[in-house]
Amino acid sequence: MKVIGGLDRVECPSREEFEANYANLDKPVILTGLIDDWPASSKWDLDYLDQRVGHVGVSYKVSPTGSHPPLDDAGMIQAQREEATLGAYMDRVWSQVPEVERCKYCLSGDDVNVLEHWDRYHPDLKVLLEDFSLPPYFDPEKLETIGFWVSPQGVRSHLHYDSNGKHNLNAQISGEKQVWLFSPKQLSLLYPYLATELQPFSFSRVNMDAPDSDRFPDFGDADCYFDTLQAGELLFIPAYWFHSFKHIGAVNCNVNFWWEADRIPVSPTSVRSVFAYELLEYLVGSEPQRLVEEMAKLPPEVLKSWQGIERQIIVGNGVRSQEDHETA
Repeated sequence: MKVIGGLDRVECPSREEFEANYANLDKPVILTGLIDDWPASSKWDLDYLDQRVGHVGVSYKVSPTGSHPPLDDAGMIQAQREEATLGAYMDRVWSQVPEVERCKYCLSGDDVNVLEHWDRYHPDLKVLLEDFSLPPYFDPEKLETIGFWVSPQGVRSHLHYDSNGKHNLNAQISGEKQVWLFSPKQLSLLYPYLATELQPFSFSRVNMDAPDSDRFPDFGDADCYFDTLQAGELLFIPAYWFHSFKHIGAVNCNVNFWWEADRIPVSPTSVRSVFAYELLEYLVGSEPQRLVEEMAKLPPEVLKSWQGIERQIIVGNGVRSQEDHETA
């Protein structure tokens, strides 16, 4: 990959400025000066969260590698999932010795939500709304999800795009994270898992910490932005942008806001995502775990045709597909 620079940092833009210069241009940005007066900015540490919501039951990821989720070549997720109270999760993670073991655990905003599906507030986490406010860059009725994140140093999020197709504003309340961002126009360079083979189709097959140039040679041509999101800053990730985080603060607390975009630019990633969800809905409805079983029932010519369509979408800009490289 080629790092082409860092992100713009803009202090307290108006909504009009944010939309004109970033949201409407499908351009990521770091926003500053917006959460300094949030109570969360001065209060959120492990002790406060334990006292406030430590009793709340959560489900968190456990990865043997520190990459979340850990994926093998076939797209199988090798992570375990454990359940505990938030207080027990924090005790387990921050009591790990040596500290390098802590990165195996991650409580992420796609697991634990303050708000999900527009109007379903978590009955026990809703109290955290007293500690922060909605950013002024979207209409409240377009807000789908508020995610809640608590993670240790060393966690790596596997390169992916948010499959919900929503804009994402990530508020770094404590700690800091490194972030790599890739435009959705570069899908063919990022080697996604095929939806016609196995979920998770929104993830790249490339290991960001050790890219395999023999298997994924075009990844070296991918342009990315690289920056560090610091406490007190918000990162805007436009819908369908690929991203990966490395959590580098000792204690990283975040809330993020996913909202319905007014417009989604057409790109290989957005087109393929629609195709993938239509395929999943047709085959397995609301039971994606049945995908492998249902794929096995398809006539070979049908499966080959669908895979051909998906590959054509991925390589629409003329770059060779991974299959081409592996058979060359």
